Amino acid sequence: MTSASAQKRTEAAHRPARTTLPIFIGILASLALLLSACGLFRPGGSGDAVTPTQSDESAEGVGSTDSRDATVQAKPTAIILDASGSMTATDAPGQRFAAAQKAVKALVETIPDGQDTALITYGTETGNADSEKSAGCQDVTTVLKSAPIDKGAFASAVDGLKPSGYTPISLALKTAAAELPDSGERAIVLLSDGIDTCADEGDQLDPCTTAQDLGSDGELTIHTVGFRVDGRTSEQLDCLSRVTKGSSWDAVNDKQLSTRLAMAINPELAKSLLSPSGYKGLEPGMTAEEARQEGGFDDDIPASGRVEIVYVDCTLIFVDGVLEAIESDKLSTIDHIKPGDDIAEAEAIYADPKLPTEITDEGAAIYSADPVSGTGFKFYFDGAKSHQPGQDLSGTITKMVVCKCATTNSYSVAAPPVGIFPGCEFQQNCRIYDAAQVQHPTQGALTLVLIDVDGDPTSQLSFGHLYMVDSTGKVMNADGSVAGADEDHGPYDTSGYGDQLSDIFRFMDPVTDRSGDVFFCAPGVEGLLAMNLFIDPDGYFTEERHRIDYDTVDGPNPLDAFTYGDSSWGDIDEDGYYTLVFDDGSSRTTFHRGSDGYVPD
Repeated sequence: MTSASAQKRTEAAHRPARTTLPIFIGILASLALLLSACGLFRPGGSGDAVTPTQSDESAEGVGSTDSRDATVQAKPTAIILDASGSMTATDAPGQRFAAAQKAVKALVETIPDGQDTALITYGTETGNADSEKSAGCQDVTTVLKSAPIDKGAFASAVDGLKPSGYTPISLALKTAAAELPDSGERAIVLLSDGIDTCADEGDQLDPCTTAQDLGSDGELTIHTVGFRVDGRTSEQLDCLSRVTKGSSWDAVNDKQLSTRLAMAINPELAKSLLSPSGYKGLEPGMTAEEARQEGGFDDDIPASGRVEIVYVDCTLIFVDGVLEAIESDKLSTIDHIKPGDDIAEAEAIYADPKLPTEITDEGAAIYSADPVSGTGFKFYFDGAKSHQPGQDLSGTITKMVVCKCATTNSYSVAAPPVGIFPGCEFQQNCRIYDAAQVQHPTQGALTLVLIDVDGDPTSQLSFGHLYMVDSTGKVMNADGSVAGADEDHGPYDTSGYGDQLSDIFRFMDPVTDRSGDVFFCAPGVEGLLAMNLFIDPDGYFTEERHRIDYDTVDGPNPLDAFTYGDSSWGDIDEDGYYTLVFDDGSSRTTFHRGSDGYVPD
């Protein structure tokens, strides 16, 4: 996985104008997820084909390998299960912790009989209120000490855990390592949905520093699985694995969690499968030289044009000296999907259940493989070109591709605790209403956070704010400027909204539709406002309000409804776009997205 890099503002002239809506004077902004599908993989491209590379590995049998039948190499292992309060979120689908319990119990069934295995957890003995932080940061429990595994007892112990507290990852790593031998090959497997919330508490270190110390003998490896994590958490978990030469995976639903946790204790098998990061260490986005070094081939790859190289059980696609995609009609994915399966099986694992799957013109279903790194899976299947919107997907998969072609789909993440959200230091009585993660085409994974200052009429800061946090923890206004700078917008009277704000001031679910814009709701002058964000032509963030094709409108003026009534987002239509509803009190008009803007139904 790659770290997100912050995009710096260099010209004040690019600063967007303030909105006239009082609730959003503080929001200067916008964001979109206009990541295009690759579209580079049609047979017979313009580039020359390179002579197939001879590998010292036999390709025979690799494509048919199924991790469900693989034997795990026995070594002492400690499993750390996150039981922090955020694991009570219900977006797995269902509760995250319930999905984690199921995945860990499935993992245990693959562990060789007699292997020494320990179970560590954190967050079960305290809550996650600010007043409980000191105790919560010591809340690490050795549920089962290292001993030859009793799978029934292990499953019962997992079932007995209840999530509620903080996330002291560094202390949990130390506790897990203490259960393992002092030398020899040994492993820690960590499943977490959040960043360490205790690194600044007492003598606790940054968990990556702890991991590096624990793995200094070169024989302890740490494998991590991030469950519905944001970019900053993914980067931290990846660091734990990287410094100990372990593996790191992200999962966004319960099905992916089970398969990727299984990969965590069998990393050698994972390398032989098509994963969200690539194949055998080769990753989309690598330069030709990086790919040559990693793959051990010496083919000449020109700096321009398209080149295809046959490598073991796949084809590497280079465009202008960069590895754009890895395609195969033999390999299985780490989630057990392979050519010959029905596309419906891939749909069950990779599709956003609330958004129609995108079908490309070249006849492939495209899914987000790793929303944090921006990679996507493209599955070519029979009947794709005749697929009609609204129909269930069906047809045999013929070829699979992993590429830097993540869909515009995004996913929500649990709101981070106020105490660790850096943006709150710029606000009084900071409260987080909603948070979501989106994939920015240049900055990578960003967490968007909607916050308020508790409707404090004495505050000289805006009530409603949209902040962005990148994977390094840097907090920005939505236009990319430093958070907290030039934010004196005067007092507001927000008392009339009362408890409605928790229902109104929120991101949509899904956060983005097929357009790639980011959708959310906010209280307006008279009623509800439908808001969306996009990247302007200069790459800065802009708030968008009017995308109505007025030439198609008869009857009530939607501009009046927008100003004096409610504008709200309706359902997602069969083409994958949110509908837009205007209500001026006397009439209601529904619009759907057309080629030139929204047009009435």
